[in-house]
Amino acid sequence: MPILRIQPISYSGKRLPELGERVLRALYPRIDDFVIRPGIQYEAAYQASGDKSDPPASLPSVGPDFLDYLARYGRFVLGITSLPAIRNQYGDWLFGQARPSVQVAYVSSSRPPFKALDSDEHVERLSIEAIHEAGHIFGLNDHYRVDKKTRSGKRCPMTRAHASDARRGVITWEDYISSRDFVFCPECCGSLASPG
Repeated sequence: MPILRIQPISYSGKRLPELGERVLRALYPRIDDFVIRPGIQYEAAYQASGDKSDPPASLPSVGPDFLDYLARYGRFVLGITSLPAIRNQYGDWLFGQARPSVQVAYVSSSRPPFKALDSDEHVERLSIEAIHEAGHIFGLNDHYRVDKKTRSGKRCPMTRAHASDARRGVITWEDYISSRDFVFCPECCGSLASPG
């Protein structure tokens, strides 16, 4: 069984083992364990990416090229960063991205509604986003319907609300983040249990 490699990049949180345990519990039996790789800072990541130019003076947003960088570590890599994620075509910040074809993903904790680093709320919200992106690594797709529930009655971590819904007041970002569970809905559990 694969081992999930958690790669901190420009992230100084001290509670990554808790995050790893939550991801492991959510994805078991698809992953057998996790390992937290030594953290690296943005400048080292930028230089290792193969870009020969000087790093930008200000911290950039991370995007698809960040996934290319993570893929250099192999498969089953989940990057954790405090660098801001990119904006989508609607101008909304993303919390993370995944590239299932090479089984890598990252989560960014730089945008609201994340709270103080290492607070219980920060770790909880970052864990849910990490479970979501790790779900993509193992072939799960987003649910765009908010009524897919887990056994506890909360939303599946693969639930994805559109930012336009938040802007229209259909769901707030706070509700979107806090209403999701650490376990998958029965449909996602079935997909994880099937080989492939």
